[in-house]
Amino acid sequence: INGHSFHAQGSYVFLTKRLDDIDSLRQISFPKILSEITPLQLSLFFLDDGFRGRSGWELCVASYSPEEKNIFINALSQKYGVLAYLRKSDLRYLVLRQFDSEKIDDIILKNIPNDLDIIRHKILKRKD
Repeated sequence: INGHSFHAQGSYVFLTKRLDDIDSLRQISFPKILSEITPLQLSLFFLDDGFRGRSGWELCVASYSPEEKNIFINALSQKYGVLAYLRKSDLRYLVLRQFDSEKIDDIILKNIPNDLDIIRHKILKRKD
């Protein structure tokens, strides 16, 4: 600008494309989507809003109502045999113990290409 150059740090952008094929999802209530979450949707949810620590997965659910959180916790238990609970000290986070976190790892590894950086970072590096 005005003969001066500015050095900026590199950044990453994740772009998504609107798919007409999934417009029908817009007609479904959010609680219904949570209760019928598919393995692929579950994988993307954890990879996007989750943190995989040594003791297990933590998932940010801050924007969800108490009812929606309970629906999702029940869906995890009934559909996937995964026990999750809200962190008592901070109800914005859903927490999974190690055994249940490994079930989520397996679901993700079956539904998402394993050569992606996010898979290597959040899951595979833990198994080395």
